Amino acid sequence: TRDPWGHDDSANYLKHALCQIEVERQQSIATRFDRDGQIERGSLVDPWEPLRALTHNLLPHLRFEKIDTSNRNLVQCLWKVHGSEVIVDIDELSSGEKSVIQMFYPLIEREMKHLLAQIGAGQEPGIRPELCVLIDEPELHLHPNLQLKVLDYLRVLTTGTQTQVIVATHSPTIVEYASFEELFLLRPVELVNQEENQLVR
Repeated sequence: TRDPWGHDDSANYLKHALCQIEVERQQSIATRFDRDGQIERGSLVDPWEPLRALTHNLLPHLRFEKIDTSNRNLVQCLWKVHGSEVIVDIDELSSGEKSVIQMFYPLIEREMKHLLAQIGAGQEPGIRPELCVLIDEPELHLHPNLQLKVLDYLRVLTTGTQTQVIVATHSPTIVEYASFEELFLLRPVELVNQEENQLVR
């Protein structure tokens, strides 16, 4: 049996990272309560909202439920299967489902931590720095419809933010769905003069 806290692969890292968000959520609530003596009903933001939105947009057959820490030796990241009462741990998701969550985790983790800061401070934190995310071959483990959803979701995540996403792909599905403004060809360095850019729209 695998150690649920292990870091032997990216799926384990993801589970550990999600559990760390839950620990930070509980600490932020305690910090605020200790400082203010009370927390008004409805005043806390939901730091899990970015993960819920990710699941809704890309994996609509699932709904994120919670991190179950009732058994410290077997912490679980639970999703509910749409249309049923079945609850599954992240370890039970398919490789494609886990791949989608792993791919977007750096973006939603940043947003979740921003929301956690709001819980602890009780107010909106300062301006977030610019962010550039590189994603290599997002099409791996994903069927064509899900590849299109990934591209749409990237557009949603970056609209109105100071976030740039660079995707390297061999997928004809993604290439055909990209707009002219989004699509660049990376030319081999041997075919480019020193003063020219390897990227060509």
